[in-house]
Amino acid sequence: MKLFIHLSRLRENLKNFFRNLLHARIFIAEERERESYHFTIGRKIAFAFLILLILMAAIIGITLQVYNSVIKNLEETTEEASKQGAAGNVRFSIAQLIMYANDYIITEKDNYRYLFEQQRARVENYKKKLREFELSSYELAIADSIAADLDSIYVYANQIFAIPSPRSSPEATALMEIMDYTFGNAVNRKTTEFFDIVFRTIEEQRIQSALAKEQMLNIIYTVFFLGFLVSLVVAYLSVKKIAKPIAMVAKAANSIANGDYSQRPMVSTRDEVGLLARSFSQMAEAIEGTHQNLEARKRFTENIVATVPSGLLVIGKESEVLSVNRSFCELFNVNRLQVVGKTVDAALQTIGLSQKCRDAIAVRMPFRNLECTCSIPGKGELTLNLTLSGIRVAEEEEEEEELLVIEDITERKRAEETLKKLSSAVEQTADIVFITDRDGIIEYVNPAFEKFTGYTKQEAIGKTPRILKSGSQSQAQYELLWRTILSGRVYSYVPINKKKSGELFYSEQTITPIKDTHGSITHFVSTNRDITERKRAEEELIIAKELAEQSNKLKDAFIANMSHEIRTPLNGILGMTSLIKDIYAQHIKEEDEELFYGIDDSSKRIIRTVDMILNYSRLQTGELPVSPEAIELSSICERLVREFQTAAKSESLELLFENRCKDSTILADEYSVTQSISNLIDNAIKYTKKGFVKVILYKNGSDEIMLDVKDSGIGMTKEYIDHIFEPYRQEEMGYGRAYEGVGLGLSLVKKFMDLNNAVISVESKKGEGTTFTVNFGKIVQFVKEKTGSEKIANVVETQETKKDRLVLLVEDDSINQETIKRFIENSYNTLITDSSDEAIEILRKNKIDIILMDISIKGSRNGLELTKELKASKEYSHIAVIAVTAHAFDQDKQNALEAGCDDYISKPFTKESLLDMIAKFV
Repeated sequence: MKLFIHLSRLRENLKNFFRNLLHARIFIAEERERESYHFTIGRKIAFAFLILLILMAAIIGITLQVYNSVIKNLEETTEEASKQGAAGNVRFSIAQLIMYANDYIITEKDNYRYLFEQQRARVENYKKKLREFELSSYELAIADSIAADLDSIYVYANQIFAIPSPRSSPEATALMEIMDYTFGNAVNRKTTEFFDIVFRTIEEQRIQSALAKEQMLNIIYTVFFLGFLVSLVVAYLSVKKIAKPIAMVAKAANSIANGDYSQRPMVSTRDEVGLLARSFSQMAEAIEGTHQNLEARKRFTENIVATVPSGLLVIGKESEVLSVNRSFCELFNVNRLQVVGKTVDAALQTIGLSQKCRDAIAVRMPFRNLECTCSIPGKGELTLNLTLSGIRVAEEEEEEEELLVIEDITERKRAEETLKKLSSAVEQTADIVFITDRDGIIEYVNPAFEKFTGYTKQEAIGKTPRILKSGSQSQAQYELLWRTILSGRVYSYVPINKKKSGELFYSEQTITPIKDTHGSITHFVSTNRDITERKRAEEELIIAKELAEQSNKLKDAFIANMSHEIRTPLNGILGMTSLIKDIYAQHIKEEDEELFYGIDDSSKRIIRTVDMILNYSRLQTGELPVSPEAIELSSICERLVREFQTAAKSESLELLFENRCKDSTILADEYSVTQSISNLIDNAIKYTKKGFVKVILYKNGSDEIMLDVKDSGIGMTKEYIDHIFEPYRQEEMGYGRAYEGVGLGLSLVKKFMDLNNAVISVESKKGEGTTFTVNFGKIVQFVKEKTGSEKIANVVETQETKKDRLVLLVEDDSINQETIKRFIENSYNTLITDSSDEAIEILRKNKIDIILMDISIKGSRNGLELTKELKASKEYSHIAVIAVTAHAFDQDKQNALEAGCDDYISKPFTKESLLDMIAKFV
């Protein structure tokens, strides 16, 4: 209210001020009528400005003219530089083009043909960009000549790419020399000539630009100097005439500005300055009397109004709006003119104030802290606090005006609601929450803290969190905690804390610093969650995992040992059987041949069963190695069909392979793919009593490699098809099953196909047959290089007798020693040992040509360790070593080859396969 009293008084003083000012202006007008003044200063200044404007116009005109000339030359130079760059791009890209053709001849890789075509597109693009420039007739002729040379390069390159084996072709070399030395050099020569032309043009334009720049600077310097001289003369004359009286007026004005209103300018001239001085003196006299009091009141009221953050609205006696302050306008996004002069109700309706609050104000009875709401575009709904009070200008006057104070409390209300929610959340949460000051003294704990730790609020407040300390954390960890939170960062960890009862518990604790508006840390909030049960479960899970891993390792070791122990005697059984058959061949009746086939088939069945169990176990644990490489499916199918011909004929079945693909190269693991196709063919023969088994290789409509294994066998029911790939599942199970097997074959096939990103499906009808279809995806472009060992294997004659060659057999099983010796005794001399140490002695005393090395042997080294030692020595590194072992996994083969073995054969094996392998190296 006092604020508006002062405002009213300020308004009256301003009225007096302007009244005195009006009197002064009337007085000046009267003086002008009485006296004759000569107005000459304006003409003098105008003349000086006219001279300066003429000089400036001249400078600007000359500058613009020369600037346009320089810009034009610069644009032309830029154009020529861009043209030179475009020619350089053509030259470089043509050189790259020739290089790709040359690389194709050297490497014979189709990749360079693809790079050539890509580069060709870039060359054509650069050539097109070069022609987009404005070329002279001579430059255009050079560009045409380069294009002709480029066409010749394309022709010769296409001829080179058409040659099947360019690296060994003289024709390709000749074409390359012509393309490079004739047309490549021609392009370089012509682009160099093109560069010279462009460079000369750029140099000429640079010289012209430099001359124009020098000319412009000379003219500007000259005109500027003349203008400067004229300005000095005009300034001197003007200052001489005007400076003294103006200085007197300025001195008096400075005195008045500094608070000394007694100073008056003593100017006697009868021109504009004299008139200004007299008017100034009269104005100073008019305001001198009231200035001090008015200025003080003005400063006081302005400061008060400026510091009020609330919206202020003054209501007149006729319920009209007299005034509003800046805060009011900013709060409601209105202009002062939109409100002042309107009725209060209309103005408040404009700002969207609720009807309830407008009715309370319309009564014009004072009130305090009335909460209202209003909706403002861009700000949404606001909550306001209103206060209405009367204004009294003087003590003896009645209150005819009211002041409405409007305070925006939206944020405060939201903060109160948020604080209430946060407080409720902290109080009701199941997690332990406590707040400490900067020194770690507890100031607040929530009910969960009391309930869980056993400490009451009174017991905890004023203490430090050390009351929960269990002693399990190190001092270094606490130091890290304090360094982290004092730096303003959040710290999380899992300590072991202690309740009041002494019970220990795991706590997932997070400590967050709280900062004030200046960024200084004032408190810390600690949230804690009991994870004792989870930690116990994790520990039990870790123990269970370790036990499971140990069990898996024991299982894998058992199965691997079982495989080794089965394969080793089987090799002896099959080998001895083969030897007996060969020795007593003339005494064996034809019907007795089935006995030997029975032994062979039963042994293979045992090996197949063991292999399936081993592979399935390794697949389950993810330990089966997969090595994707480019393989030819057709050759695998052909080999497997040949291998199964005997089994098919024994069942009077027709086994056929139809290859409808010219190229069937895929990226896959050869072992798993071969085993899968083998299992599918084996199953088809096993479950087909008459008719056929067909292996069909073809491409589908999406150019994907497809393999069908189709039979006319017993088929399957729809119910069983849904479970066909499940392990240990057979359609007929129990004592009444009619077919052999453990039910792992198709499960392995499915997992093998998944490993190779192939999709297997099945169609079958009971009593009509079954078709398994495998989608291997699209073909892989791959050229297989023939190795030296393959070339040697193709010319070996396995039946040649080499009795002068000495074979060292390192084998710990006596039956296998005898079997292998009998296998090779007609072709090679043999020395036998079961010990790695004795093998070294034999090598020292004898000239050994090849070593047959078992992996599990006696002595201080196993077979792989002995092989590594031999291959690392100078004396024995040249001797070929063949791993002959019952360790039959792919990883076992890889380990043998990495140890230095030249080849690998797994037990059981045939006499012929062993002799063929030895023949490759001796």
